[in-house]
Amino acid sequence: FPVTIVGGACSGKDYLKNILKSYGFDTSISYTTRRQRESETMGIDYFFIDDAKFMEYVSYGYFYEWADFNGSKYGTTHTEWNAINPNKIFIMTPQPLEIMSDKDRRKCLVIYLKTNDEERINRMLLRGASETEIHERICADDLIYKDFKNYDICFTDLAIK
Repeated sequence: FPVTIVGGACSGKDYLKNILKSYGFDTSISYTTRRQRESETMGIDYFFIDDAKFMEYVSYGYFYEWADFNGSKYGTTHTEWNAINPNKIFIMTPQPLEIMSDKDRRKCLVIYLKTNDEERINRMLLRGASETEIHERICADDLIYKDFKNYDICFTDLAIK
């Protein structure tokens, strides 16, 4: 069954995704409007597009799910979702899980990474985030994950090596 990883900024989502990839899992490639990181490759990590193009795709109904998170948009296409195979990994926020059909929700395993703020702040600092960015991301995550319970497994403070 496909795995959907959910968690706040710098909670370890990419780390877990890469571990699963090393065991033969395949990753979905989402679209995003956020800035591309130096370590990321277009078409492998994400499809990086501007806000206007993203909203054009939304208007065409191109996305199975999409969310606006902390000023950036993320979306999974219908093609990517419907091509689900038993070894597919998705990274999402709670928002799409809430609107997902019961049938689609039952066919994926949702793993929630709950990492303490101190560790997440340290990871954001290592990525070069400003204090303002860190504060905004922590506050946004506090709101988004406050009552989140739509998961199958929760890892608390996943150690990253």
